Amino acid sequence: MLLKNCSNNHEYDVLGPVYENQITKIWCGTCIVEENKAAFVKILKYGEIEDPMVRRELQEVSVQEANTLKKIKACSSKVPSLIDAWDDKKSKQYIIIMSQVPGVSLREWMHSHKKDALDKKDIFVRVKIIQQLCEIMRDLTSKNAWLVHRDLKPENIYIYFNKKEKKWDVYIIDFGCANLNHIRQVGTTYYQAPEQIGIKDSGVRISSAVDMFAIGQILYELLLGRAPIVGEDYTYKAKDIEWRQMPELPEYLMDINGVPSLYETANKMTAFKAEQRVTFGRAIAALRNVRIG
Repeated sequence: MLLKNCSNNHEYDVLGPVYENQITKIWCGTCIVEENKAAFVKILKYGEIEDPMVRRELQEVSVQEANTLKKIKACSSKVPSLIDAWDDKKSKQYIIIMSQVPGVSLREWMHSHKKDALDKKDIFVRVKIIQQLCEIMRDLTSKNAWLVHRDLKPENIYIYFNKKEKKWDVYIIDFGCANLNHIRQVGTTYYQAPEQIGIKDSGVRISSAVDMFAIGQILYELLLGRAPIVGEDYTYKAKDIEWRQMPELPEYLMDINGVPSLYETANKMTAFKAEQRVTFGRAIAALRNVRIG
C-alpha cells in the first residue's frame, strides 16, 4: 500500500502490520523520498467513528501525538522521531510517519524468554530493562514536565540486543495517549494506576506517577510472568482506605540475594497514592543498587 502526503509529495510504502485495534493501525513501512528509510506508519481511521464529537476528538489526539513527538525527540534517542504527519481528509484518516526503532516488542520478548523459574542472570536482565525504562522517562520529563505517557505496557516498549555493547537496549513508542488529561480513564487496564480508573482517595491529578505505576506493573510481570490485577492482587477497601500490595514473590525468588530489595522498590513504584510513589530518579538509584545473587 502506498501513502502520499499531497502537501509535500512525499510517498511512503506501507508493509506489514505491527499492531492494530478497531481504530488505529501501526505498520512497518519505508520512506521512498529518503532512500527507503525504515519507518513506523500509524494510521488513525477517524472516518469510521459515527459520533462527530468523538471523531473530532480523535483528530485532535493525532495532532497532539505528532506535536509531542516533535518536542521530545531532542530529550532521548530511545523514542521515535517524527518524519511526517498529515490529515488525509479524502480517506478520513490521520497518518503519522515516525522513525522505526529496532528490535521486537517487550511482549514478544517476554513470550520468547518465558521460563518456569528465573535464574540470577534472568533477573539481572529484567532489572536493567526496568532501569532503562525509568531512565528514558526521567530524561523525557526532565525537560518536559508536562509529559505523561499514560499507556506504558509491553506492547509499547521495544527491546533490541546491542551486540556491540552486549546489552539489551530499550525504546518507548506510541505516545497517542500522552497528556490526554481531559480523559481520565485512558490506558490499558492491567497497567492503569488507581487514579486513572477513578478509585476514591487515590489522588485526582494525573501525573507522571501513573507512568511509574505502569513500570512497576511491568517489573512484576517480568518476574511473575503476568501483571498483578487491581481488585485481585491489589485490593482496595473503601471504608478503611486500605491498599494491599500483591502477595510476595515466589519463595525461590525471595531467597535470591537482592530480590527482597527489588520487591520493596516495586512496591514503592505501585503505591496507592500518587505522591507516595517513588520518582524516576529514586527508582533508578534503587535499581542500580540491587545486587542479584
